[in-house]
Order: sequence, then structure tokens, then C-alpha cells
Amino acid sequence: MAEKGVPGLVPPGRSRCRPPRRPGRSCCCVTVKDPPDRPDPAIYSQDEQLAAGQVPTWDSPDIVTNFFVPWKLKTETEVTVRNLSSTASAVNTQVSLYTAPHGLGMQAVPLSAKVVSLAPGAQATLYFPLSQALLGGDQRIGTRVQIQHPHDQVLINSHGGQQIAGMTTKESGRNPTLHFPVQNASSSPRPITLTVLANSLGGVVTPGVHAFAPWEQIQASLKLHIPASLHDTVERVTVVAWAPDGSAIDGLTYVVTVND
Repeated sequence: MAEKGVPGLVPPGRSRCRPPRRPGRSCCCVTVKDPPDRPDPAIYSQDEQLAAGQVPTWDSPDIVTNFFVPWKLKTETEVTVRNLSSTASAVNTQVSLYTAPHGLGMQAVPLSAKVVSLAPGAQATLYFPLSQALLGGDQRIGTRVQIQHPHDQVLINSHGGQQIAGMTTKESGRNPTLHFPVQNASSSPRPITLTVLANSLGGVVTPGVHAFAPWEQIQASLKLHIPASLHDTVERVTVVAWAPDGSAIDGLTYVVTVND
């Protein structure tokens, strides 16, 4: 007859000891010796220049919009982008181009976008055809470029702009006054300060500061005094609009051909 178990006693043939437990992990984290490689698609960035204490220009070396003499828009805007990483490819990088009316703080609208893949250390020039409406209008336009990549390791150099206007001393003389609009593209009132960056043409901007109402737009002016000693050269004068917190809202560079 089989022996029945007695409450509180271990049935025959079974051990009184619990099975040994598997040793647990000593650590829940994995230490990575080197961080993963990430691409750095980039363009000349005014914000990056300012952050580094440099003097920026809005005649971007990476964006070409105009012929200088005579001043005329090209049918395509040329945009050069680079992958500054020496180890990681920037695959399927989106490059978007926006255009804005001539002036400071003017609202930009998207024109088109392209996708490009860049090997480590490589660069590419992209061409964005302009619309007939743009080509037939004011030959002074603003352009802004935005680069997007999900693994971009440096974001500050992923955007930049081109905002230029041209003049010649043969047509405008050596003491011209140049006019341009300034807009507060904000629903809040705020003062905007205008300054002229260091230049050799004696530039003076008016007004120096203006208390803007929401969405207000005014006309500002830049007075130049081009020295008689300058001949057969191209000079640049840059005006920057600053927000109350000291950040740059926008910039405009005049390209002055001294040819009289």
C-alpha cells in the first residue's frame, strides 16, 4: 500500500533543500567603449559664426543667388552642403530651400526640397529652380536653407541664409542711401535694434532701434560714405537686426561694386 503524505512532512524521495538559484547579473548597464559614429551635414551658418564669436556675413559662401553686374537673379539657386564627419555617411539628408522678400525679418515660404547622401567628408552642390513669379519680381530676395537628418550630431550648422542686395558706384555714387524694410514677424510687441558690422565704407543705419508693434513693418536706411581711395573692388556691408535677448533675428549684406 502506498504511503500517504503527512501534512508538514516532505514526501518520500524529495529533497528538503530548494533548488539553487541562478546567479543574477552584476550590472544592468552595458558600457560602450566608443559612441556611435554620427554624420554632420552642414552649411555656412550665421548662428554658428555668432556663437563662436566670429563676424558673420549674409553673403553666404554656400548659397549663390545672383549675378552682380548687372544685378540679376540666377534661374537656379545653388546650395552647397557638406558632411563634416570624417567617419559617418549622411544618408538621405533632406535639404529644404525657403525664399523671403528683400529685407530684415521678412517671412519665408518653402520653395522646394531635395534629398542627398554624402560620404564622410564629402560635399555636394544642389540646384533649386526659381519660379517665374520670383524671376519676374524684385531681383533681391532672401533665401534660407534647412538641413535635416535624424542622426545629425551638430544642429547649429544645419541652417543658414543668404540675404544680399547689390549696387555699383557708377550708378549710385559714393555716398548713397540704401533703403530696406524691417518687419517684426511676431504677434508680440518688441524693440528691434539695428547695427552695422565692421566695414570699410562708413555705413550708418537708421533707426538704431525701433519699438515695433505686432507684425509692424518699417523702412530703414543705410547711408554709405565710400572712400575716394577705393577703386576697382567689391566691398560688403552687413546690417543685423537683434532681438531684445541679444539673439540675431536676421541679417542683410550689401555687395558694393566700386567701379566709377
